[in-house]
Order: sequence, then C-alpha cells, then structure tokens
Amino acid sequence: MAKSKVSHFWYLVPIMFGWLGGVVGFFAVRGRDENKARNLFFVGLAVTIIPYVIIFSIAGSVDAGLIVSPFALLT
Repeated sequence: MAKSKVSHFWYLVPIMFGWLGGVVGFFAVRGRDENKARNLFFVGLAVTIIPYVIIFSIAGSVDAGLIVSPFALLT
C-alpha cells in the first residue's frame, strides 16, 4: 500500500492524552502509515507508564530512608 504523508503533529495526541490518545492516533493513522500508527500507540503507552515508574521509585526511596522528606521535621 502506498504511504501518504502523515503529519508529525499526530504525536501531540498521545503526548497530551496518554494511552487513550495513542489508541485514537493508531486508528486515525493506521490506513496511511502503519509504522507511525504503531509508534503513536507506543508513545501513548510510554507517556502513561513512565510517570508512574518515576513516582513509585521516588516513593520507594522515601520509604527506604534514602530521601528525607522536608515534612519529616514537622512531626
């Protein structure tokens, strides 16, 4: 199938709306450029998962005593 030019602005959809934007971008672009459609889906997943990994790794460091919270001095 001949590929038509798909705008790079489609990457804003999964960046702004996470996994749901990735799914929307996937189905919107799938017929014109399958590689970009797959990449949009993966960007949506990454934008959704990476913040949770960062938050839970920081929370685990606080629980282990590696990071001292400034609010610990108030108790």
